[in-house]
Amino acid sequence: MKKFGWIKSYVIVFAYIVTLVSVDLLLHYLAGLNVLVKRSILFSTAYACGFAAIGLLFKGMGRQIYYGLTAILFAILGLGQVIYHYFYKAFFSVSQATNLGELGTVKGEIFRVLEWKYTLFFIPVVLFILILVLLKRQMKRQKSDYMAVVVCFVIAFGLNWVTKITFETTDSVSDKFKDDNYLYESLFDKERAMERFGLFAYTKQDVSITTQRFISKKFKIAADYEQIDAYFEEMNHEHVENEMTGLFEGKNVVFVLAESLSNLAIDENMTPTLYKMIQEGLYFDNYYSPTYKASTSDSEFVVNTSLVPSMSYGTTSYDFANNTFPNTLANRFKEAGYTAQSFHSNTGDFYNRFNYHRALGYETFYDQKALGLAFLDEWEYMVNWPSDTDLMKASADIFLQQEKFFSYILTTNGHTPYTTQRTELAANYDYVRPFVKEGADEEIVYYYAAQNAFDESMAYLINRLEEAGELEDTVIIIFGDHYPYPIHHDKIWAYDDTNAWNWQELHKVPLIMWTPGMEPQTVSKLMSSFDVAPTVANLFNLNYDYYHAFGVDAFSDDESLVVFSNYGWITEHARNNIWSGYTESYDEIGTEAYINSMNNKVLEMFEIGQEILKDDYFAQ
Repeated sequence: MKKFGWIKSYVIVFAYIVTLVSVDLLLHYLAGLNVLVKRSILFSTAYACGFAAIGLLFKGMGRQIYYGLTAILFAILGLGQVIYHYFYKAFFSVSQATNLGELGTVKGEIFRVLEWKYTLFFIPVVLFILILVLLKRQMKRQKSDYMAVVVCFVIAFGLNWVTKITFETTDSVSDKFKDDNYLYESLFDKERAMERFGLFAYTKQDVSITTQRFISKKFKIAADYEQIDAYFEEMNHEHVENEMTGLFEGKNVVFVLAESLSNLAIDENMTPTLYKMIQEGLYFDNYYSPTYKASTSDSEFVVNTSLVPSMSYGTTSYDFANNTFPNTLANRFKEAGYTAQSFHSNTGDFYNRFNYHRALGYETFYDQKALGLAFLDEWEYMVNWPSDTDLMKASADIFLQQEKFFSYILTTNGHTPYTTQRTELAANYDYVRPFVKEGADEEIVYYYAAQNAFDESMAYLINRLEEAGELEDTVIIIFGDHYPYPIHHDKIWAYDDTNAWNWQELHKVPLIMWTPGMEPQTVSKLMSSFDVAPTVANLFNLNYDYYHAFGVDAFSDDESLVVFSNYGWITEHARNNIWSGYTESYDEIGTEAYINSMNNKVLEMFEIGQEILKDDYFAQ
């Protein structure tokens, strides 16, 4: 039977290739992507042949260990991508390595969302390992192995070449989004890239792109500055005073990031304080907060700076915390004589906020320890969050000592998980349960309980300001950082089908500005997180540099633009919903030519935004 040993060796090679291709197909299936995508299958087969060729360079047990170990690792990689996609509707990039701590905020959810179907990943791997065990354990190197290595590499490179020449390309700059070459070289739309190119090509390109950008980040190029200057000159965001200029001038500010607060949460019974503030204050009912690479910390960055966060490089809060950002809200309020401080009930190491908030202009960042908030037991950490009411109490004890304050407070009660693990929400759950629609998923009920807890903190804040005699002279600004993406969108749409299957509309969240006795106003102009800083600057008549902001004052005549991480966008004239795969025009301006020009504008916006970060543009 020795003469058939070579057959066993190559049966293993064939089984290994089938196993890796199966892992990629299962990723497509479990992530809800199209499964039978020719380019993806060809790429996966090519990479599987390449990895198989490397295995043939080993002999005996070394070969078996290599094949078995790499098959397991690729299955784990695929499963990890599917789980990440479940929570973030995107695929992980190695450029986000500094952001791995964010996964800790959903660690209580990961095992809960695991379903039996995810074990499918390991069926081909287990079968492959059985083949390894059943066939001869010690395989001697065959004379034909070197030829097999050559054949596998030829197939790998051949399939890779054939796949690339079938890429759909375009010479039109405005249609660059549709160009497979651009998608492959940039991975700008990670979901589409994974679907078209597969796990292995995606991972290889991701590592390659991240490495290239890491190296390029070390160099500042004069041509980049000229390109950025030209971009801002073309945008020409020169601000003209309007009827809302200075409406809140001189008043104190409590600037509240409301964790996972979405329009879904606003309810007269379950969030009565927020409902009251909406009725009595400035409410922006057409406000979007798109989720970028680092969700909350990127929302912070956009709202505070009106700049594009890191999309191509590492996480903004880690990789660019030493950059210069002179035009932040904190810096402009300080220039106007305010004390700018920030407060959060998590640790200052999380998202590197000790350094990050300093870069954003805040004089002092108070974390959980500095505020004297009790640390929870380890098993409860990032499951049962400290009370937002306690956060408001501890923060107010500090900022009320200031003559003029701009106080930025990041809440946590609205954070995932939305399950029975949230024992601190028991009373809130009992309160909201009768008001939630019958048949609602329990995650929805606990989401309302979490936002009810946040609502209580706003009631406390208002009372505390009133007791201190500061309420009349303070504006409370509340903005949602992102929609509750840990709740699967199918559950959200099952509860409220107003915009079912429109992924972009999930990102519509509340923006509220309230001070007692003001004239109520609902602002329906399209607006995004990029527009918050210019709008606040106008309302407080700050010495703000509108020229170098990507957003616009919501009360100006300038057109606002909502841009999503996959380069989809919305304006008052049209939208490009890339996730759902359609464009939509609202008026005679939103022509095909307009849509093409906006596609190009969004592309340029993201590219310039990355150059600003890479070159530390404002430090010059």
